[in-house]
Amino acid sequence: MLARIRGQAGYGHAMALMNELHDCQRLARVMQSAHHEQGPISCGAYISKDASGQDFPTGWQLMARHMGFTAWWKKWFTVARAIALGYNVLAVDSDVVVLDDWYWRAKQPPLSNYQLLSQAECPVCINGGFSYIQNANPAGPVAWMFYEAVHRAVRWTEDWSAVAAISPVSAPDHNRVAMVDDQTMLTDVLYNCIVGRPQFMALWYYVKDDPAALQKLQVANESAYRQVNTPADNFTDAVFNVSSELAGLVRESFWNVGADLAAVRLRSAVLRMPHSGGNWPLPHGSYPFNKQPGPRTLAFRQAFKDLGVPLPPDPEDPATEAAARAVAPEKFTFLSLDAGEGIRLGGWAESTWNIIGRLGYWHSHLHPPPVVGMGHIHAGLWPGEGVQKHVVFQATGHFDWRVAARLSGSPSRAYYAAWPGTEAFATAQHDRTLELRRVIAYAPGLVTSALSKQQFLAAVRGLAQVSVALGAVAAWPAVPCDAEWVLSPVGVNMSRPIRHSIPWLHLNTRYVVMPFGDSLDTLKCEWLGFATADCLMDSRRDGKEGGRALTAMEFEHLARRREIEQAGYVPHSTPYNRINELVSLGAPLRHAPNEHNTLRLGSSGPAVGSTGGGQPLAAVALSELRQLNAELLLMNQQPHEPVPVFWLGQLVGEVTGLQGRAAAVYDTWRQRCRALRYEELGEFERNLF
Repeated sequence: MLARIRGQAGYGHAMALMNELHDCQRLARVMQSAHHEQGPISCGAYISKDASGQDFPTGWQLMARHMGFTAWWKKWFTVARAIALGYNVLAVDSDVVVLDDWYWRAKQPPLSNYQLLSQAECPVCINGGFSYIQNANPAGPVAWMFYEAVHRAVRWTEDWSAVAAISPVSAPDHNRVAMVDDQTMLTDVLYNCIVGRPQFMALWYYVKDDPAALQKLQVANESAYRQVNTPADNFTDAVFNVSSELAGLVRESFWNVGADLAAVRLRSAVLRMPHSGGNWPLPHGSYPFNKQPGPRTLAFRQAFKDLGVPLPPDPEDPATEAAARAVAPEKFTFLSLDAGEGIRLGGWAESTWNIIGRLGYWHSHLHPPPVVGMGHIHAGLWPGEGVQKHVVFQATGHFDWRVAARLSGSPSRAYYAAWPGTEAFATAQHDRTLELRRVIAYAPGLVTSALSKQQFLAAVRGLAQVSVALGAVAAWPAVPCDAEWVLSPVGVNMSRPIRHSIPWLHLNTRYVVMPFGDSLDTLKCEWLGFATADCLMDSRRDGKEGGRALTAMEFEHLARRREIEQAGYVPHSTPYNRINELVSLGAPLRHAPNEHNTLRLGSSGPAVGSTGGGQPLAAVALSELRQLNAELLLMNQQPHEPVPVFWLGQLVGEVTGLQGRAAAVYDTWRQRCRALRYEELGEFERNLF
């Protein structure tokens, strides 16, 4: 995230919020190589232990029990205090990327007229991953919103008794407090500001299945409670003209080329300082707090008093009602709001991967039209168990390989195959890292668009079997982007060869493929069936060993890094995200297939029932495969060799006679990796990718 924000976008004013101080120290070490260009990092952490050194139950002294991820609340606590001090704040999750000049868009009409801009999670609710606060009154409605969202979380996690009094069903279930996440709470306090009084839509999660509690709150049922506390009719859609410079970049539908607009719509609301006026109506949640605040709640309030600045009027204090009514209103608008029929209101300022990014607009190095300022991966991804967001950033050119190498301790450990699980990869901390002793890949040109999906799957199963037989890591092959089975209905009807363009509506990028490459002319496609932890990593769960693999993107990066390091083009310390600039795509690879690195298959015959693109897929005997290649593998395993790559010069459909450890490893891998047992999946799963 810091590499993207600071290195690529040039935003020096970025602060990372970490769990522990030592995380900040580690982050500083990883980013040290960029210190001369970007300056020192800004990083913060909150105390996680008491005076005796005992961990707080939630890792934070202000929260007595968990309400989702504690990191959410620490983030918004930091944001709220920054707003109170008068700062403009861009509050983002770590899966956000700068695509174009965000501030140029935000600092001119219509966005400059709003004090709070947030990504929409639904037509009337906020997503917690992207919010921008600008020119907000430190004692106004927006400042109160972020203060109160965390305030309520602290109060409920400290003292559940008032909620339990409303709903005795929830009283013994302390886990219920965790049912409210940060964006639900942010949406709740947003509604408070819209209607100008405290109310508690979030309480719905605690009373929805308790008829007695709903009756006590004087509502007919759970949907009636939601409705009375959701001011959907208070949002308005308005049309705004934009400047001539902005008009060339503004779109609301990203599926059409040349759909720029001179006027845009936004869904907005006016925010007023809430005040109870001494009334706490039952249908709005009554007063769901203990009137006697506990020490954590008092400590939270004191943290804001210690700032030494005026704070918003207390909506619970009858004496502040006049002051609250006198506070000037502020304005809120949604970004990336789904208005139906492919329309995204505010999507030209910020939007998500699923809506815009997968169409090619995030591939900045391919020079797409600059139609969006910021991107947020968010959700709606293929089933990938923890690797999806890295894969997105790798494909789109927003992944810094040098930082990944520094984080993992070695360039060869920057790949998924070097780690025993997603948690270890994410933290780069584990006592069992795995070497990339050798990699086996199909020679260039073997996997063509003539292969059917069934033939492609047979070939990757054969590659997997060869890899485990020889104790190697498999390099999953890229799919040609004109293969019929990776195309959308639009692409199937296009003439060949396909000339790729952005938006690439002709490719099935929903869940099937991820395009990547240095140019539109050399575009390749990663099949997303492989982009899952169990197809890449050996987690060793249940004590069983499985196979390992590189994605096609990782293998391409590895191959180019080997070229650079062995040819002596540039120093070893060169940023790996610059590899594409340093290796000529037209030049032959030094490590291209030859007699010294191509595996010998012996007297192979055709695999049962497999013919691909006019050539049969080979069936290779295990014993012959090992015997013929033993010397080759040993000779190429040199200390100075970065990671030796061995090529298959023919598509392999199976390794016959697979037995012993190799058979067990492959069977375990096959059970974990859905791509290796694709035909056995249910129709719904198969149709996903």
